[in-house]
Amino acid sequence: MNKLKYIHIGYLIDGTGNPIQKNIILIVENNRINAIVPFDETHRKMITQNLSNHTIFPCLADAHVHLAMSGTLSLTHRHEQLSMNFNQAKNQIKYHLDQYAKAGIKIVRDGGDRFGHTFQFKKLFHHDVKILSPEMAWYKTGRYGQFAGKSIDSTDNCLEIISSQHQGNHIKIIQSGINSVREFAKETYPQFSQEELTSICQWGNQHNIPVMVHANGIQAVKIAINAGCSSIEHGYFMGEDNLKKLADKQIFWVPTLIPMYELALNLNRQEEKDIALRTFDMQCEMVSKAIDWQVPIAIGSDAGSYGVDHVQGLFDEMKLMMTCGLSFSQVIQFCSSSCMLLFRYSDTGLIKQGDLAQFIAVESTPASLENNISKECSENKFLIFERVNSVHFEPGLR
Repeated sequence: MNKLKYIHIGYLIDGTGNPIQKNIILIVENNRINAIVPFDETHRKMITQNLSNHTIFPCLADAHVHLAMSGTLSLTHRHEQLSMNFNQAKNQIKYHLDQYAKAGIKIVRDGGDRFGHTFQFKKLFHHDVKILSPEMAWYKTGRYGQFAGKSIDSTDNCLEIISSQHQGNHIKIIQSGINSVREFAKETYPQFSQEELTSICQWGNQHNIPVMVHANGIQAVKIAINAGCSSIEHGYFMGEDNLKKLADKQIFWVPTLIPMYELALNLNRQEEKDIALRTFDMQCEMVSKAIDWQVPIAIGSDAGSYGVDHVQGLFDEMKLMMTCGLSFSQVIQFCSSSCMLLFRYSDTGLIKQGDLAQFIAVESTPASLENNISKECSENKFLIFERVNSVHFEPGLR
């Protein structure tokens, strides 16, 4: 007979976005959470693990990364990364995954790379961090997107090509260009027509394959929403009407604030820095409205983009989201259970009765985590509970 385990928890963030619970007993049986109850003195003699000075929360996910790229500011190095062979790329990918593992980030959703190196790594090597990969992104010939994947000619049948070649966990479509830092709010015209993108999304939904769409600007986002995509990635300058449609249709939005923030910090020309900052500020305003309108949000850092380092990028994104009005509990939700819904993943990303007992425990208060989650999760020792019987300390990043 399996003995019940009684874990005394100081603070519980369960991944639902609900208020933080204090002084809790987690009862575990056969590796599953049997009950979550308030602590009282009758539990004291039954406690098998004392985490009364810890905060626990679900393992985290990053909803948008590029594992084969680093966040280097060196334009020379960035260009070199685009031409790496697999042997070069695999070392960089593993290094990034090791960093994620040490910080309690257990799942990353990749946005593709030029030669499909991340997908190849996923097929050949096991890692504790789960990789979700599209293999490569799809874009139209002559348009933005070469760094992330394959092009499709304007005369080609998009659905036929994508459906015949798809191997990954999701489909990545690049529907627009990137945001200009020379002309504020400049939009690029959509790459895929309404008919093309609708057929791709319908095929994806029929086969339970999420479709993530890189889209900025009113028209590019509008086409993606009407097509029935799973998520809008970035979504800068989408406009309030599109934001309301995301709420109505319950389509996920991954706002990626930190890349534009880093551009505002690190660009050389003051005029470009100013435009990047205006763009960032406008995106923050839209996030605040999205919270009020209950748009589904998943947090992704776009790590590997200019100035956005893996791991640190996610923690920076979380802090920026809090400046938009999210509570710390909501931010954890958007990095855990919301991501699991978006990924259509088997785990719930929650700490709840009936689920496997797997979570992160940090020797810290929620207030300290909220103020400096990067330091608390990357430098301090913490526990990763995986089915409770397998508990190990992570030394953190140095």
